[in-house]
Amino acid sequence: ISRAFYDILEVDQDASPKQLKRAYRRLALKYHAESSAGSERAKQQLRIIKCVYEFLLDAAKNKDKGGESSTDREKETIKKEQRPQTYYDVLGIEPQATQQQLKRAYRRLALRHHPDHNKGNPQAVQQFHSIKHAYEFLSDRIKRREYDRRLGVESRPAECNDENCQPETSRELSRLEREQLLMLCNQSKKDDTEMLKAVRLYFDKKKTYHKDQQDAYRKLEAVRLFFETYP
Repeated sequence: ISRAFYDILEVDQDASPKQLKRAYRRLALKYHAESSAGSERAKQQLRIIKCVYEFLLDAAKNKDKGGESSTDREKETIKKEQRPQTYYDVLGIEPQATQQQLKRAYRRLALRHHPDHNKGNPQAVQQFHSIKHAYEFLSDRIKRREYDRRLGVESRPAECNDENCQPETSRELSRLEREQLLMLCNQSKKDDTEMLKAVRLYFDKKKTYHKDQQDAYRKLEAVRLFFETYP
């Protein structure tokens, strides 16, 4: 549902039926007084508010009941069936899943499809290998970031702790950091040649390697945020 509908009632997109009702009453009282005074604009606004309120109220009640219409579900199913299966589909998780959710999904599916529990079932063995490959691929943070970019999905911000960090080489991190910076520099609103030269010079002189992966990711995210907000 478009954000514009919620803006008309001046509520948030996660507004409950009660909040929608309060917002509608408040606006209806406001424009009713003006329409009584003969304002055509107020009368039109009243009709719009009533229409939007009924539409959003129905959507909110449907959401509270647990769901989407059968038509929406059918469309989503058809959409998923028509596109190629992704690693996220194999593990039954969303692209925004955390490392812990990824690990839990893998353990659950690996246990179910493990060859020891499915002797004589070649399909289960093949499924097990697909699950294992998907998990190992998505556990690699650099590969996952690039994969999300190619899929055009929104991935989670980089999160790194002792539990979920996978070992990548210092060379790979440096390469990623360099490419990310130069790309953001080139996209900056202030495409300053001197700034680009300074960034390139910084990387040309950079000789140290990342020994601590957590520090490397923190640094990469800090630099990325800096250039995204660069004036």
